[in-house]
Amino acid sequence: MLLRCFGRVQRIHSTVLLLLRRGADPNASSCPMPVLFFAVRSGDVDMVRLLLERGAQPGVTLTDSVRRYSIVY
Repeated sequence: MLLRCFGRVQRIHSTVLLLLRRGADPNASSCPMPVLFFAVRSGDVDMVRLLLERGAQPGVTLTDSVRRYSIVY
């Protein structure tokens, strides 16, 4: 089970890195919360570091409607 989980995380990291290398904006998101928020929320230190190195903005403020549904905020 743990190895399967690790493999999934590795694939996600590889995919995100590929997208960033091809010019994806680390601040773009189709939902109201930035991608960096999800990396922080999941405790994925390597992904947080990668996103910050590629220009993710850590100072984004969530709107009241989003904050209401966020456990972490």
